[in-house]
Amino acid sequence: MRNKILTILAVSALATIGTGCSLKIESLLGVQDTSHLDVTLTQPIAFTAPPQPLQGGTVMDINIKISLFDLTFGHFSGDITVKELLIGAPGFVLPLLGNTQEICIVPADPNNPGSGTFSANTFKKTATFDVTTDTIALVGNPALAALLPGGGFPFPFHLQSTVPFTLADALGLLSGKGSVSITQPIDQALAFKIGPINAAGNVGGEITLASADAFPTSPLLDSCIALVGN
Repeated sequence: MRNKILTILAVSALATIGTGCSLKIESLLGVQDTSHLDVTLTQPIAFTAPPQPLQGGTVMDINIKISLFDLTFGHFSGDITVKELLIGAPGFVLPLLGNTQEICIVPADPNNPGSGTFSANTFKKTATFDVTTDTIALVGNPALAALLPGGGFPFPFHLQSTVPFTLADALGLLSGKGSVSITQPIDQALAFKIGPINAAGNVGGEITLASADAFPTSPLLDSCIALVGN
């Protein structure tokens, strides 16, 4: 209720003085059950892993600058800062190397998880998210992790999606009470080393992120938190 009152006051102020204001909105997005990775290797051997269901989520700050002009024409935009990101998969058995154990996708640099932009147009009823994260996929098996630079393989992720976005969605976002759902296909080339051996392949699949009241929890994510803390 307090957020809604503040939003009404902000809009009233815009209408009165004709200037803009900035809003900082924290958005927590949870990974949905349909999300999965499809991992294949082409080098040093041909290998296809079983589909990897995903768990986890991300926390982003959306910094929106909005003016009376923006409100009149139904368009506004802002910058996105990724604050937290943790996505886990159960892992699979690699030929000759054994079980990866849990796979944990986390920022390569915890101090700079990722950033991007957000834009919306309530007349066109669309919103576009464009976020790039510099992430690494850590493996839980310590023997295998010792053979991988940084304990995992690079997995930069680019979230670029346009979703339906109505006036009601805009008011919900500005009040901090809105919800959003984003689905992004995954198609990421892999190139890394396993010890002295060059490895290559591809990660496909799909991830859906949706607004959540709390960051998801599970035994898998607990294992990832412990892994990252080591």
